[in-house]
Parts: sequence; C-alpha cells; structure tokens
Amino acid sequence: MAAQIKDRSRMDQVETRVPQDGSFSIVTVGRVVDARVATIPTVNGEVVVIRLLDPDRANVRLEALGISRIDEWHSAVNYPYGLALVCGATGSGKTTTLNATVREMDRFERSIRTVEEPVEYRIPYVAQVNVNRIVGLDFATALRAFMRADPDVIVLGEIRDVETGSLTLRAAETGHMVMATLHTGSIRGAFGRLKALEVSPLDLQPLLRGVLVQRLIRTLCIACRGSGCHVCFGTGFSGRTVVSECTSFRSESEVKRAFDGESWWPSMIRDAMDKVEQGTTSVLELRRVFHSELENPEFANDPELLRLQEMIKDMEKQSPDAQAPKPVE
Repeated sequence: MAAQIKDRSRMDQVETRVPQDGSFSIVTVGRVVDARVATIPTVNGEVVVIRLLDPDRANVRLEALGISRIDEWHSAVNYPYGLALVCGATGSGKTTTLNATVREMDRFERSIRTVEEPVEYRIPYVAQVNVNRIVGLDFATALRAFMRADPDVIVLGEIRDVETGSLTLRAAETGHMVMATLHTGSIRGAFGRLKALEVSPLDLQPLLRGVLVQRLIRTLCIACRGSGCHVCFGTGFSGRTVVSECTSFRSESEVKRAFDGESWWPSMIRDAMDKVEQGTTSVLELRRVFHSELENPEFANDPELLRLQEMIKDMEKQSPDAQAPKPVE
C-alpha cells in the first residue's frame, strides 16, 4: 500500500531511507480534494501520513472560525503597511486564518503575493508561490522578488530564520502590508521568538500592527452534547473551533510596552473557558488541550490557569466520568 501511495504522489518508490513529500488529487462527491503525503523511514518500516485538504474549507469566512476579538485582527490587517503575525503550533489553523483574511481583502484593487510551503488552497486573483528548495526558491528568495514586483500585500508562510525575519521587516517598512506566521503559543512568546530571530525592538515598534495566537479545540456534538452518540461515533465531539488571544497596536509605545512585558490582553485560556460557559466545548477538552500548561510549574501562579484547575476539580467532584463520552451501543 505504501508503494502505491508513493507512486500516486510522484515519490521515489524504491527510496525508503529518507523522508519524502508528495501530493495527489482525488475526486469525491463531484469535487476535487487534494491529498498531501509525507513519508518517514523508521526501523519498522515507512510511516505514511496523508493530509486531506477540502476545498470547501478554503471558503470559510474569517468570522466563522471562532476567533475572539476579531475586531482587533481586522484593525491590524487594514493598515496600508506594517506587519501582522498569526502564531500557533503546526496544525493550529494558521494557514486557514491567513487565507480567510486574504479572501476578505479587495483582490481587484490590491496586488497580493503569497509564498507558502506548500500552497494548500488556491485563492483567485492572488499570485501564490510554492517554495522549491531544489531550485533555490526559499522564503527569503521569494521575498526579495516580491519587493521588486510592487505588491500591496505580502503573505509569508513562516518566518523561520534571521534572514527571513530581516527581509520581512524590510518589506514592511518599504510600504507593504506583510502577514506572516510564527511557531509560538502566546503573544508574549511571539515577542520572545522575534528576539531569538534578532529582530530589534526599535525596528519593530513602528511596524508591528497586531498579533493573533490560536489553537484548535474540538466542539461538542450538537446531537448528544458530549455524552457520545452515533452521530459523533461515541466521541462526544464533532468539528473544531479556534481558541485565541489577539491584540492590535496603534502606536509605537504600545509595541514597546508589549515587548517589555508590560501589556495585558485577554488570554487564550480565558477565551477557552468562555467557550465552555457558552456550551461550545467541555472542560474535559480544555484539560486535554492545555495539559502541558497545567503541568508546567512555571505557570503555577497564573490566575487563569488556577481558575481552569478549579473548573476541572469541580467537574471531577461531580463525577469522575462527568464529561467522558459514553460508548456507542
């Protein structure tokens, strides 16, 4: 089976010693679904991972993603130039958020360029570039080319290194609106990551427009509200939504205070607890998603984590299996 998948994904079937990436498309229910394939060699054989990209999900509106304080994000990306960051772990929905943001822009009046690895969803009237390291086309090379092509908006798949970070700031300060992603789990973590990339606070202050950090959590099944049924295959959950923290910056002094750790904004954990109170998800799901923070002694005195711990204790007091899904009979 692995050989057949690799053949369809245009990979080298014989090569099993190195990781490979590929893709193929399938037609189902009258629509084309792209499949991204990655293989990893292990001592027990190759591991094959297939990621399905549903084109219908590419058309989701920004307001439908579940982002809290969405007005802050709109404020950040509506500047004519500057830098707006979407942060989160791999698979947290960053690309979907960026695509939804671009789709809401006037693509006829604004020249928009993206560089991605890979391009997952096609956006009409947007020039999208695939990273191709074999021929020397990486993020930094594409950014240099973009700055000579007079775009209004540049979307960067990820700021990975010092060179790309420097070029991103240069693009922002030369009159372009740049949206990019970072792998970090909080707004404060984004500033730490920028420092690690040797981004100067003085250079960043006049350019940073906003930071959005997000994770994906499962939403309760509307048929059983978490108890487990045939609709959700006994899991108690159906679908996912975003929990996030977001802030925009309207002056250099606001950016400086944030960089120095002197600013405050509603946290992702608060947003997650609000979604529990709204009936969107469960305390059980928050315990799963925020497990590392709950176990990390560095956050032992965080007031919102303490509140979440109280919610978990209350759930466990009610019943050890209070929110665990029941098996399907």
